[in-house]
Amino acid sequence: MAFPSCLSRHGPRRSRQRTVVLVSVAMTLALVALSYPGGSGDLLRAGSAPGQDLFTHGRMLVLGDWGVPPTRRDLVQAQERVAAGMHRVALRKSLAVDLVLSVGDQAYPRGVKSLREAAARFHQSFSRVYHRDLRALPWFLTLGNHDCAGNTRAAYDYARRRSGWSMEPNYKLELQSPDGGVLTLFVVDTCTLVCGRPQSEARSSRAQNFRCEGLHSGGVEEWRRLGNWLESELGGDAQCGVPGRWCVVAGHWPIFSLGGNGPTAELISDLLPILERHHVAAYISGHDHTLQSLHRPVPHSRGEPEGQESVENGKEGHLRFFVSGGGGYELHPSLKPEADGALNRGVVADFHQATHGFLEMTFDRSHLVVNFYDADGTELHTTEIP
Repeated sequence: MAFPSCLSRHGPRRSRQRTVVLVSVAMTLALVALSYPGGSGDLLRAGSAPGQDLFTHGRMLVLGDWGVPPTRRDLVQAQERVAAGMHRVALRKSLAVDLVLSVGDQAYPRGVKSLREAAARFHQSFSRVYHRDLRALPWFLTLGNHDCAGNTRAAYDYARRRSGWSMEPNYKLELQSPDGGVLTLFVVDTCTLVCGRPQSEARSSRAQNFRCEGLHSGGVEEWRRLGNWLESELGGDAQCGVPGRWCVVAGHWPIFSLGGNGPTAELISDLLPILERHHVAAYISGHDHTLQSLHRPVPHSRGEPEGQESVENGKEGHLRFFVSGGGGYELHPSLKPEADGALNRGVVADFHQATHGFLEMTFDRSHLVVNFYDADGTELHTTEIP
């Protein structure tokens, strides 16, 4: 279904059409206060450190589901291994990394309750875990379902106050590669896309996703705004699908997944058509504690037999789905009993492993490449999108 239009004071604003992301603009955005805690959707900064207001390396690290409770020593050790592996990979790249993207669940089991708690929690689970080289990189984050079980306003406020962190309900970033390639990254609050959905839009007698109980979302109005913002931005100046340009969308909940909570019916219905329509190259998520690289061959047109793959711009099944949920929490070796695995029909797994780890995304004008690493920084798999 399409996201119905909604005229609202939260409506999307046109970003300045510039490839340079100015720190001064970001400082202004960070002070914007809306009734829903966050976001303008404009281009955000690359960090407050001098010389880091440009993304020019064409490389990011992606981590999810890392916010383990400090009392769970076994999980803390897993998180520390992943952090050390990330540092090894960053050093192998001579620290030529633009940013770290965190795809949610920064605070298990139920988010944070206040700014004070957030400060204490992230001192333990962030500052004392990740090497200073990694902490010096800009971190861009989105909320996961466990974060949304807590005080989301406190989570957003903490991210705005912490140097080097950026998080809003929706935003976009523009990265450049050394050869002039451009990647536009769109980050959206999937707690709202899944749990803020109108009850009338339920696909079955189950009115809401089984993970929505007790979670905060922006509600129906914010659900409409986020969908309309993404549709507008992808159809605008991002130039998705144009040679030399890449569009990537990220959120916490996966569209398709072969482990843990499995595929998300609400995103298959609402988000997937938008991504396919606008030639998005990849959707990145966490939520399920595995590492996955998936794609789904797309029928040429409605009514044609499933299995006949489309070739758009010379690419079969152009949209890829990456899950990076191995940041340290308990692994998901298989689908949970309550997951609806039938929604994965037609999905092809290029790689799927229930292990702690992370991924690296690099790009240039000709290729977008995703490398998967285990907790020790050993490369497990590479997916290349031409």
